[in-house]
Amino acid sequence: MVSIWVVEEQTTMRQMLTSHLGGLAGFKLAGSSDTWRPALEAYRRERFSCLVMELAQRDGGGMAGVFALRREDPALGIVVCSEALYPEGLRAALRAGVHGYVHKADELWELEASIRCAAEGAMHLSGSVGRLLTRMLGVRRKRNLRPPDDVELDVLRRICAGESLPEIAFARGLEKREIALFVRRLQARFGVTGQVELRRAAIEVGLVGIDCGGG
Repeated sequence: MVSIWVVEEQTTMRQMLTSHLGGLAGFKLAGSSDTWRPALEAYRRERFSCLVMELAQRDGGGMAGVFALRREDPALGIVVCSEALYPEGLRAALRAGVHGYVHKADELWELEASIRCAAEGAMHLSGSVGRLLTRMLGVRRKRNLRPPDDVELDVLRRICAGESLPEIAFARGLEKREIALFVRRLQARFGVTGQVELRRAAIEVGLVGIDCGGG
């Protein structure tokens, strides 16, 4: 059973979302609020599976809520369901570690798919969000990103799939230190530190897939 908390400032939209999601098989509504702070307090009392949240809100804004909930539990599934759809907001949400992003104009099944994926720790973007990401990638690739070679891409995909350095070294028939060198090169190329940031950057530029099956 996937338990959900909905954060939505607009009363009518919040009522629609809670009514729809709470009535779906396999979903349970844990609660709702108009800002993120009550969601954080509720999560501390009783864990729920997924947070569905509009980014545009008072009380510090939705991104502040994403960071606060992820500090509380990095494994919590977070899905943005927002009226806003623009590159800066999508980029910020992906970098913050959300599991899904759905535009309010999208079909409701897109939101359902994102929630199911988030509950499993995977990612899903709706079609309209994916199209925006594709346009963003085209701009970024022309600017400053050289595609990794075959070995680097394989290492990157294995990292995004959750494999450890020893596991990757064994699979590739290489030494662990050689894999570590590939990872450092990839981090330098993407301008990040740490494997979590590397995963997010790879997803952002489209080098690994964004779907329910993971990278």
